[in-house]
Amino acid sequence: MGDRVMRRVMWRRPAGWGVGLIAGVGLLGGCAAAPEHLDGPAVPVGATVPASGRPSATKMPSASASAPASGRTRSPEATSTPRAGVSSSRSAVRAVSQVIGPTGIGSLKIGMTVNQAKATGLITGYTTYDGPEGCGNSRLKGAGSSGGEITHSPRLGVVAIQAYGKMHTPEGIGFGSTMDQVRSAYPDFEGSDVDETERFGDGRAWAHASGKVNYRFTFDNDKVIELGLEHQNQDCYE
Repeated sequence: MGDRVMRRVMWRRPAGWGVGLIAGVGLLGGCAAAPEHLDGPAVPVGATVPASGRPSATKMPSASASAPASGRTRSPEATSTPRAGVSSSRSAVRAVSQVIGPTGIGSLKIGMTVNQAKATGLITGYTTYDGPEGCGNSRLKGAGSSGGEITHSPRLGVVAIQAYGKMHTPEGIGFGSTMDQVRSAYPDFEGSDVDETERFGDGRAWAHASGKVNYRFTFDNDKVIELGLEHQNQDCYE
């Protein structure tokens, strides 16, 4: 991958890098004869009740009638109104949380400082670990104990984000994807020379994601078992 993939030495995997992973509308009224009196106009919660009070019960107009014989206009039948945007909003959140790449996961991006990463509300449990680099780890909220680990460099910011569960790249590559599928999605795919990944179907491989960010894969028996984003110049592990 030339300048796109800068690391070719063995990578000490951060702990946890491993195998990852709506309302009906109620209609009021009906075809039965109307009762003598109604309890009041049916209105949605929070709506203002008309000043006229309770209307007298009227029979349903015939199909050819343009208005009831009494000349009074029927109050519209109440229907439950879906809360606009709730379903689509939740779907959007799920979609963002499942896509990794090309620069990060949702608002969490490669290169962010620890404080910037915390401000996204997407990480938890930041700690530093022993070593001259002064690097630290955190984890994506909801990842549990497997996968979703983030590596922070004091010099470069977030340098690695691990996927977990059903996460996948924008191109649809995720856990269980075959090496051929990855190659097809990323023409600049390159396996590790040290691992001889492309020869044996096992080991590490990279593909360019965006700018100085690569996708990093680990294969076992020609299938993706680890997936993440990695800064090309990361300085927290070998």
